[in-house]
This record gives sequence, C-alpha cells and structure tokens, in this order.
Amino acid sequence: MVVAPVDVRWFHVEGRYNYESLHTGSIFLGGNAGAGDKLRFDVTGMVGGVFGDLDGVAPAFRGKLSWWKLDFSSENEYVIDVHDLATTFFYSWSELGLSPLRWLRLGAVAQRIRVINAIGASY
Repeated sequence: MVVAPVDVRWFHVEGRYNYESLHTGSIFLGGNAGAGDKLRFDVTGMVGGVFGDLDGVAPAFRGKLSWWKLDFSSENEYVIDVHDLATTFFYSWSELGLSPLRWLRLGAVAQRIRVINAIGASY
C-alpha cells in the first residue's frame, strides 16, 4: 500500500495505491482547515476518483483533535462503485494516541468497514 499526501497551505492532494482495493489507485483533492493552539482541531475534506479493479467516486473526511501529548484522529471515506452500487462501502479508521517523547507515539486504533447495497440494506 502506498499513500502520498501533499499539502500546500490549505490545498490538499493525495495519491494512493492498493488502499481502497487491490490493484486500485486513487487521487484525492481537497482542502485543509484548522483552529486552536493548545487545543488544536484540524480537518481535511476531500473528494477522490478511484480506478483499477474498483472504479468509483469517494468523498472523504479526515479530522484530528490534539491537546498536550494526546491526539484523536479519524479518517472516513464512502466509496461509491460506479459499476455495481451493491459493492459501495463506508470505511472509517480512528486513532487515539499519546506521544510521551517526540519520536514515540503509543495508541490504539479502530477500523470499521460497512458494505451497503444499492437499496440501502447493509451486511
């Protein structure tokens, strides 16, 4: 899996390979915003195109809340398969971290994937 993000001021572009599916690439464009100093909140809203073994459109959102040496982040993505809406899915990756040293981050992660078919039922 390869993820290559680039941020220039508020503008965000990201390329991925083998992230949404095997043998699949994606390109995302979006914007960054943030607020706060001691308690910091950063967000990135994106929309992407997915191509390869899976072809689709993917709106996505990334948020991060930081305070002291603690942080909580979550990345959420809704992948809409343009060839088969029954394989459309939601993906969420969340992390809770503690950085006691500059070079050390400890934490926990949770992942959620939910496949949603075209008529709204999920399994």
